[in-house]
Amino acid sequence: DRLLTELVLTVLGTAGHGLPAETVQAIRKAAIQAKIDLSSVDEAAINVDRSPALPDGFVLSQFHVGLANARALRPTPTGDLLVSVPRTGRVHLLARDADGDGRSDGERTLLEGLNRPHGLEIHDGWLYVAEGNAIGRIRFDAQQRATTGSFERIVTGLPEKGNHWTRSVRVGPDGRLYVTVGSSCNVC
Repeated sequence: DRLLTELVLTVLGTAGHGLPAETVQAIRKAAIQAKIDLSSVDEAAINVDRSPALPDGFVLSQFHVGLANARALRPTPTGDLLVSVPRTGRVHLLARDADGDGRSDGERTLLEGLNRPHGLEIHDGWLYVAEGNAIGRIRFDAQQRATTGSFERIVTGLPEKGNHWTRSVRVGPDGRLYVTVGSSCNVC
């Protein structure tokens, strides 16, 4: 009971960081039914409609709506934005805001059929994609917003079991490709 109480209080205490209102309400209802004392929960922290505080002169707006579960973003040299969506196995291209309305001027699928794509890197005319078990690349022309040729996996056999399946990929100042690989567990 104590562990459940601590879990509920922790979740409700962090609800202002993005939990949907319905989720918070369901947790609160379950806690009341389980007779968990919620008196220590700071109600102000549960304001799920709260926006982050921004410095003067800054504005928060939505650049694009409609890509659920986006994970990694990579701007292109021409101002477009590449977005990985691991659950669908896709990488999308969000067109830059050429008309000045603060929103993407379009969205299209750039790559699909990938194994949980996450990290993205653009280097020397190549788009590198970190997948759950590999690193792949394909020729990418940022001016044309297009890939050419076939996607080729240049590093394979990365461990994909466990909780830490995401991979980030970057080319360092030394020109070498760097990839993150997390532990197979939280406490091994």
